[in-house]
Amino acid sequence: MEELKKLRFKIDILDEEIIKLLEERMEICKEIGKLKDKIEDNNREKEIIKNLNKKFPNLDKELIDELYGVIFKYSKKIQK
Repeated sequence: MEELKKLRFKIDILDEEIIKLLEERMEICKEIGKLKDKIEDNNREKEIIKNLNKKFPNLDKELIDELYGVIFKYSKKIQK
């Protein structure tokens, strides 16, 4: 039971780090939105996913695709 507690604590810490990084990413998206026209670069999104799948082959490709689909959706929302 103690081992489970330790592992859950580690997950809690990682979850906070993930959210902090997402918050930072969204702030950068706001800045990008100020600089760019209303042109969407779908190739950029495909390239990001392709690179992540290549760098992290042990993660399920579907997880990366779905996760970044949501991230891209909110990034675009923030940029408008």
